[in-house]
Amino acid sequence: MTIQSSSLVLVSGVLAVCLTAYAQDPGATSKPTSVPVAPAKAPTSQPTSMPAKDAPKAADPVPTDKVAQQLGADMVSAITQSERIELVEVERTKGEGTNTILGHPIKGKAIPLNADAAKALRSYLLNADNYVFGARARCRLRPSHGIIFRRGDAQQGVLVNPGKCPKWAFPGKSKRKIIDIRKPAAAALAALFSKIQGTPSP
Repeated sequence: MTIQSSSLVLVSGVLAVCLTAYAQDPGATSKPTSVPVAPAKAPTSQPTSMPAKDAPKAADPVPTDKVAQQLGADMVSAITQSERIELVEVERTKGEGTNTILGHPIKGKAIPLNADAAKALRSYLLNADNYVFGARARCRLRPSHGIIFRRGDAQQGVLVNPGKCPKWAFPGKSKRKIIDIRKPAAAALAALFSKIQGTPSP
């Protein structure tokens, strides 16, 4: 019993010495391990694509000042504010009947223009570069086509000849007003009419 007690005392003393040494050793102390943290990135602004339905629409054609002056407010309004545009063929000379444009009988059925064709026609009619203002060619208007602009119950018809001696006519204050079309522009108009009608270009 005496030997066992001495042994226990000896072992206890050794453990106490070891624990004291461990506590005093700075290398033996447990230090918390720091984990490097990447700095937070500032949010970058990414371009947001606009939904197709919210995308801005292409600007509608508008008349130049010179065209607005020559055509007048009523004709400009008919061209720009129409809800439906139709292309028709007409007799080249005036005739009797109720279905006429400025006295020229309409032939066949009217062809409604789609959105692209309507915009192209508006752009054409409102562009001063397509016309010769002032001097007029010494030839009579012999229209081949008519254009009808409709808005609600109201309608306005004009006459066009994109062929030889190109001109177009629309109602004026007292009588119809005629404007000459430049020949290169007339060829473009004839091509547009052919495309609308589904016929070969002249």
